[in-house]
Amino acid sequence: MEALTEAARFQVLNPGGHRTTPVPYPVLHRIPQGLHLRDLFDELKRRNVVRVGAAYMVVAWLLLQVVDTVAPLMGMPEWVPGFILILLGVGLPVALIFAWAYEITPEGLKKTHEVDTSVSVTADTGRKIDRMIIGGLAFVVVFLVADRVIGFTPRAGASTTSIDDASIAVLPFVNLSSDPEQEYFSDGISEELLNVLAQVPELRVAARTSSFQFKGDNRDITQIAGELNVRHVLEGSVRKDGSTVRITAQLIDAADGFHLWSETYDRSLANVFAVQDEISSAIVAALREELGLVSAPAARDVSTTSTEAHEAYLRGRHLVVQRTRASIEGAIAEFERAVSLDPDYALAHAELSLAWHLLARSQYGNLRTPEILERAEPHAFRAISLDEGLAEAQAARGFVEWQREEYDRALTAFAAALEINPNYSSVHLWTANVLGDDLGRYAEAYASHEAAVRLDPLSIPAQANVARSLFFQGRDAEAEAVLEKLATLATWFPTHIRGEALSRRGRWADGARLQLESLLLDPTSARAARFLSFDFIRLGLPEEGEALGIGLEPLLLAALDDPGREVAWIEDRVAQDPEAPRPLSALGRALAAAGDFERARPILEEIWERSGRTITLFGLFDQDHAAALAAARRATGTGDISHLAEAADDHARRLREAGITDPVVELNEGVAAFIAGDREQGLAWISEAVDRGALIFLNLAYLNDLYADPGFVPIRDRYLARQAAERADLLTEACGDNPWAEVWSPMESTCAGVGSGR
Repeated sequence: MEALTEAARFQVLNPGGHRTTPVPYPVLHRIPQGLHLRDLFDELKRRNVVRVGAAYMVVAWLLLQVVDTVAPLMGMPEWVPGFILILLGVGLPVALIFAWAYEITPEGLKKTHEVDTSVSVTADTGRKIDRMIIGGLAFVVVFLVADRVIGFTPRAGASTTSIDDASIAVLPFVNLSSDPEQEYFSDGISEELLNVLAQVPELRVAARTSSFQFKGDNRDITQIAGELNVRHVLEGSVRKDGSTVRITAQLIDAADGFHLWSETYDRSLANVFAVQDEISSAIVAALREELGLVSAPAARDVSTTSTEAHEAYLRGRHLVVQRTRASIEGAIAEFERAVSLDPDYALAHAELSLAWHLLARSQYGNLRTPEILERAEPHAFRAISLDEGLAEAQAARGFVEWQREEYDRALTAFAAALEINPNYSSVHLWTANVLGDDLGRYAEAYASHEAAVRLDPLSIPAQANVARSLFFQGRDAEAEAVLEKLATLATWFPTHIRGEALSRRGRWADGARLQLESLLLDPTSARAARFLSFDFIRLGLPEEGEALGIGLEPLLLAALDDPGREVAWIEDRVAQDPEAPRPLSALGRALAAAGDFERARPILEEIWERSGRTITLFGLFDQDHAAALAAARRATGTGDISHLAEAADDHARRLREAGITDPVVELNEGVAAFIAGDREQGLAWISEAVDRGALIFLNLAYLNDLYADPGFVPIRDRYLARQAAERADLLTEACGDNPWAEVWSPMESTCAGVGSGR
């Protein structure tokens, strides 16, 4: 049969004579009539199509392994490996068609039908491809061995963070009881097992907040372990029937899914604590040989003589972690029932004390600090008197001391709790807050924040604090990575934190926009509303902040430029709690801001001593207090200010050592230098802080010397110009087609004169 033309199509016959689907000419060129599959395969080999396919598969596999390893380390999106796989799949038939249709010759690339078979070099090319395949396969073997020994390829669903072998998560045990209301009991068994294991020093145990996120989740154990950054997982079930209980538990190595240990326990409820200790000891025994653990879990002496008291405690724990006002009030009622049934139940006393703190105005209730302490303190110290070796008792004592602003005592109690239970993530978080906010030990605070998030990777407060700290340090890319995870836990929170970061850097309108977006996502967020009021202060709109109705506070009152009202408001708070140092601290600064240095000085002197003569960003005595005390001493002719200047220098050093790059650093240094008499350096730092977006007040009597300095005038003018531009930026949008009308509408007076009108 004559050769087919370019437009022709042909049929390929198989040995049985059956016809296959017609194949276009460009794909199979000049195949003679009657060519069988064996002949076709021989032709494919001659043209090196088979070799090219094999080489392509080897190279593609290696490329995918490299991408799978490198993509997470370089922060590439999760879709990149899949996209590359699709491209490689599309490329395979292209490569095969190319190998069939073309041949590499000494003269260059030619169509195969144009090359005389007597001078073809396809055999030489085939040998080169063979050597490439062999080399590629050798590299595959090396890669697989290295991955087996070193383990540098992340497993599916695993975190790219290094995972300790000595790490475990206790998932909530499944309630198999006939009564679904018994779920509190299965949760309690899981939590107590977690608490016992957490006391093994060599074992890192994922916190309850994170591990209980997977309650009812059917995801693969390997994926869950990856999210929690642990190597081992304990799961199980609980069936409660009258006075007996059956507990089934199994320990899984998440790296390969193998069960290391499993057991079923049928016990009387009167002995449930012994069962918990028995299970935890068996788990540690199963891990000891593999991980080299030397410590055994210490038995928790939290038992009670009353089964009813224990069940009330478990119901309380089940409610308190739900974190709503109603659930916390219900938990308090259950804990109170537990301690009434057994007055010597130390764990119930400790949890009752901690639960009361959650009803503070800054948390989920409306109680003031004196009211909280009145209720929480007796139970904290009762728990300590019953069992000072109980981590929860030490934590409750520490929280009481923290609220009483006895910071050193609080840290001592928190340290005792962590010595008993190194995996107590909440205590790491509270320690960080005391160290950073109250004592100005910023570098230590960041370390505690990181410890909290390592133990509790799905905790909203832990993640939020770490992200905020990273923004303070100018580590924006790392902060965004944390916020990406936080977005899966609380949709509004990342937007709120980004808004806070933008505002602190001078993008006040954008910061306010993000707080408004946060409120659209969660209209009940008091935190977003509070920070929005701060943005209104920055924008020169304090009346809008007051109109939000979130409650007045000194910062807002100062911005309203009504010093008499501010002093009266704070004096009312002092009268409610005369022993509390924080309201007194606010009063001293407010009096100095109003120019009443005679009354301000003794109060500021007292707070200066109570702070340990230490300046902090958010504690009892900040840079404003230092400036106020310096002005009060000058005005009353009492004392020098040299040690205030030394404390300011020490504060600047601590900020720098912690890597804080926020403009508040320059503002602190500038004010400190100015009040110490270094006018030129002080103005230079204040100027830099203002240009970077720091908030300053222009109506504080204790800074009158600064305001009166001619060198401050251009700084003030730039500040006011920024404020006007940012305000116009926000109001042009808000006073027009307001996208935030559901949560905020500007007052008519605010929009007066705005170009777009209302």
